[in-house]
Amino acid sequence: MDTPPGFPGEPPPEGSLQGPPLEPTPKSDSPHPPEPPSPLSAASEAQGETKGQCYRRYPILRSLDRTFEKYVLRTDHHIHHLNRLLASSSSLDLILGSTSYALSLLSHLLTPSPSTPNSPLVRSKTLRTSFAKLASLLSETRITLRLFGLVGIYIWARTEYNKYTCQKEGEPSSSSSSSSSSSSSSSPPTDPLTRSITLTQIASGLVFQTLENLAYLGDKGILPLPPHRRANYWLYSSRAWALHVSLELVRLARERYRDGDYRSAQIGEGEVKKSLEETGLNGSEQLRYRRRIAGSTEEEKRWWREVKVNGAFAPMTVHYSLEQGLLGERVLAMCGVLGSVWGLKGAWARTAQ
Repeated sequence: MDTPPGFPGEPPPEGSLQGPPLEPTPKSDSPHPPEPPSPLSAASEAQGETKGQCYRRYPILRSLDRTFEKYVLRTDHHIHHLNRLLASSSSLDLILGSTSYALSLLSHLLTPSPSTPNSPLVRSKTLRTSFAKLASLLSETRITLRLFGLVGIYIWARTEYNKYTCQKEGEPSSSSSSSSSSSSSSSPPTDPLTRSITLTQIASGLVFQTLENLAYLGDKGILPLPPHRRANYWLYSSRAWALHVSLELVRLARERYRDGDYRSAQIGEGEVKKSLEETGLNGSEQLRYRRRIAGSTEEEKRWWREVKVNGAFAPMTVHYSLEQGLLGERVLAMCGVLGSVWGLKGAWARTAQ
């Protein structure tokens, strides 16, 4: 059946009534006529023109709008970021720890001394006492939240077991990519020494958490433990913590050593001397190639951050592992602030979106 005369796309028959000649319209791939502009787009354009007129008439509105975008929206973004940070138990512990150590440090700095006997802040005993009580409350809150820390240690041990099993069978581990912050795609495979260190850390963490729970519940009168046994539990839990931190420093040193050997071996193959065009790698392979040879800046920052965190906590572990202690309260609080803040900085970067 032929197309009826006058159908869009067909010329009218000769001799038919025609109006004035029309301008030629551009051809389109679609047989349908173009849709009219959306009312929403027209409204947004009108709103933009109105806003521009208001800005020209009242310049202060532009300043208020920029201030809103700069401060209010940025504050909203930071609040959402903080909410993501608080959702993690380890990040929450870092927040409570940094606040607790900072308040403890302020409390000791406000203690009267021969150098500042007449300072107004030093004379404020109420402020000093409030800081000390709040620091103690936050410290107890951290210990209370760690009562369930054995669950995390079990997950850690289970993850390491899965990684070892998969490596032994020659299969990739699905949990190794998200298990810990120390593992990375650019690092060499785990060696027996690193695996032994990790297993010892798991055992020390198990001893630490068990003894701390027993000592804390005994101090609260929940478990009928004599004072000397509770003191021994606190002492040996601190020694287990010291062992964990010491092994972490050894693991980081081993990671640096093996990572350097791994890259040196790769560089020794002569691949680095070839241009990336000669290797025939695509974009993603080139990125992995660069990271494997030269290392990642983020990994470098992570390594140094972990060294600083454990280096700050190391003197504290030695102090609490000794019956008579070793350091003063101000030095302990300062070490705690540094370690917690450095750890919190890493947690803030991990939860950024």
